[in-house]
Amino acid sequence: MLEIFVWIYILPILSCLVLCLPYRFQEKTVTRLTGMSLLIPAIFTLSLLLYEGWLGALPLEHNALSLNLFGHVFDLVIWIDFNTIIMMMLTHILGLMVVKYAHGYLHLEKGYQRFFSTILFFIFGMYVLSLAGTLDLFFAGWELVGFSSFFLIAFYRSHTRSVMNAWRVYNIYRVCDVGILMGAVLGHVLWHEATRFSEIIQISNTTFLNTPKLYIVIMGLFLVMASVGKSAQFPFHTWPSKAMEGPTPSSAIFYGALSIHAGVFLLVRTFPIWSISTEIKVLVMFIGMITFILSTLQGRVQANIKGQIAFASTAQIGIMFVELSLGLTTLAMIHLFLHALYRCFQLLVSPSVVANSLTLNNKVMLDRISKGKEWELRFLPKKLNATLYTLALNDFSMDPSWRGFGLIPWRKAYMLLRNILSKPVYVIPLFFLLLLPDFALHRWPWILSSISLLYSMRALFYQTDPFHSMIDLSISLAMDMLSIVLIDTHAIIGIKIFLLSVIPAQILGLYICSHYRHLSLREFHAMGTAHPLHGNLFLVSFMILAGMPISTAFFGEDIILEELINHSLYMSFATTISLMMNGLICVRIYTRIFMGSRSLIHED
Repeated sequence: MLEIFVWIYILPILSCLVLCLPYRFQEKTVTRLTGMSLLIPAIFTLSLLLYEGWLGALPLEHNALSLNLFGHVFDLVIWIDFNTIIMMMLTHILGLMVVKYAHGYLHLEKGYQRFFSTILFFIFGMYVLSLAGTLDLFFAGWELVGFSSFFLIAFYRSHTRSVMNAWRVYNIYRVCDVGILMGAVLGHVLWHEATRFSEIIQISNTTFLNTPKLYIVIMGLFLVMASVGKSAQFPFHTWPSKAMEGPTPSSAIFYGALSIHAGVFLLVRTFPIWSISTEIKVLVMFIGMITFILSTLQGRVQANIKGQIAFASTAQIGIMFVELSLGLTTLAMIHLFLHALYRCFQLLVSPSVVANSLTLNNKVMLDRISKGKEWELRFLPKKLNATLYTLALNDFSMDPSWRGFGLIPWRKAYMLLRNILSKPVYVIPLFFLLLLPDFALHRWPWILSSISLLYSMRALFYQTDPFHSMIDLSISLAMDMLSIVLIDTHAIIGIKIFLLSVIPAQILGLYICSHYRHLSLREFHAMGTAHPLHGNLFLVSFMILAGMPISTAFFGEDIILEELINHSLYMSFATTISLMMNGLICVRIYTRIFMGSRSLIHED
């Protein structure tokens, strides 16, 4: 039964591909197709739960598929336990409810079919993430969820504010994704098969304790880094309020229910690893507590209902982090389940009650303030109360924009970096390589890897021409691959797998950008409407170059980094940063050329 059951979950991605065809379906057809694609997997999940639960066969593991790429075997392992069931039931219930709600909410809306295709793509990503039996497959679902998130925030493509907020959130995602990618690779090197969740649960503490403490701490930091980005914890807890630019149904299922809890789910899955380190547990507790305090204060000063709900969500997830740090994983999962249902309901009903609620709340709040019932007014000095109010109103200077982290002059640093990268003097940082521990052992690989990183930075921060940005990206990739070959000839297989899809994608991207080399990346040009074919082709190229799990590039990255980390942790981290930045370069080009509004000019 399980063999048939597993393949039922590809229905959402198949329906997504159908809706992506250049044909406009009727709204009823779109809704019925989407509903059936979600209802059939839900029925099979319930059947499996009853059947396997009755037999007492849970938890269970199943190898759904094995991919053999140039002698490297990738096992697509399914792992079903109590936590899997919670995430799957949430995905089924909320997916069906949001699809039904969106049918009326987006009636006659431009982009109706595109919205449902993106929702199906997201649901498929949640299926992969929830059912993943290995950290590698978990990362594949993680990437799919993050990619669909970008497009739902930027659903209103002609609204420059929506596009910019999507770009900022995707920046946070890409930076924090370095954590889960490096964590998965480091897990392969340290424990081999222990990257399977079934092995992580069964492996003895002695095995982990025999591992040097430094590696445990490093891997724990990587996992926490990934989780705080996806679950919007300190210092990234302000982005959900900006992500509410998308339609209410997508806000409900993403930032009220499923996507925002993915970081908590990652920490639950990897709990036996990071919980070994007391330092990491303290860090998780600190992040949760500071997020709860800041989000509570910021939520109280929000002028819109979506902003209030967004900060309420991050505050509750902060409590889940504290629960996990105390070892209460079951309580955290129950908390996750109930909180997701409640927040999704709040967001779905918010448009219909907002006017009434604001009138009532204003009256109640004025009454409470006049009677001095607010705890701030009773217990805090007036100056401190005013200071906290001002800081909360300005998001404690942690807004993911140029105003963000106000103590650091981001704008000045950016302009200085861009001026440096515009001149040959930008090669000077290469001389600092002499200070690195393993430079003498890997001199030329380090130099080439650093050149790659500098070209990626140049493409991201300096170039105003999309074609030359893609040229810089090509040079960066070439330097990366050459440095990897010099440091480890065994990585050639991984490079072949990686380049098998990257080279055609790179050529396609260069060809499309050559048509727009006269355009500046400092402005939005909204060419997606006039040239939809170019936009869609560049989107495919961008997904491959960003390492999305739709091509061999995803598997090639895994092999390359696994080989590289055996020789130099520094080199593997630098290569990961460079590959991450290449994805940001592509999404920057895509948003500036094909999205936004022509009437607005925006400096990076």
